[in-house]
Amino acid sequence: MLAACGGAEDEQATGGGNDRPAAPGADVQAYCEAARTLDEQETFPTSEQLDGLVTLAPGEIKDDVEFVVGRFKEGIAAGDPAGAFADPAVEQRLERVEEFEVRECGLEGEGDEEQDPSVTELDPAAARVDVRATEYDFEVGPTRAGRTSFVMANDGEESHVMVVARLAEGATLEQALLAEDPDQFVEEDFESDIAGPGEEAVVTAELTRGNWAMVCPLPASDGQPHLLKGMAVPFTVE
Repeated sequence: MLAACGGAEDEQATGGGNDRPAAPGADVQAYCEAARTLDEQETFPTSEQLDGLVTLAPGEIKDDVEFVVGRFKEGIAAGDPAGAFADPAVEQRLERVEEFEVRECGLEGEGDEEQDPSVTELDPAAARVDVRATEYDFEVGPTRAGRTSFVMANDGEESHVMVVARLAEGATLEQALLAEDPDQFVEEDFESDIAGPGEEAVVTAELTRGNWAMVCPLPASDGQPHLLKGMAVPFTVE
């Protein structure tokens, strides 16, 4: 669900109850077909698609789908669709929806191993590199080989995230951006938490010599990823 993007709170805050009966006509197969369409399409989900997903959602996840879609649409209206996913309550509900879709619809999950939590924390023993994020650009300080904590100050009006990736030998950032499967041009990557306007985020990585890049894959209100609007900056580690 909402494949363009990705903290526990108390039951009252997150509306933990999911025992609501299915709406008349709700059908798991129909929901799965709609979810699969969103999962496979490369374009932004339309308002009609999102409303349809809510209508078809089975009772087990209906509250969660309504909550996530509602917050997502609020973000679109505010010009910051990715901002909703910085909310732990949205993240928790989205995880439940994705678990249902993996179990009942046969959709693939994230597939990757859980990222080490230390990646999103400042390491006092690491070199610090300050990053400034705006629409749509990264200003990255000088880097060198070794353990490094990138500290991003979001001075923009939209939410941003840092993905720091080591490019495969001989690969270019342009090749990765244009590829149907960018993973073939990337050896490893590290992702920060989402930072809303005026907030900070950290990503810590062991930098090795070679070609690297910093990108923001979050979607803008027109559905185009920030990285295709200019938030894709190559840098070389000596």
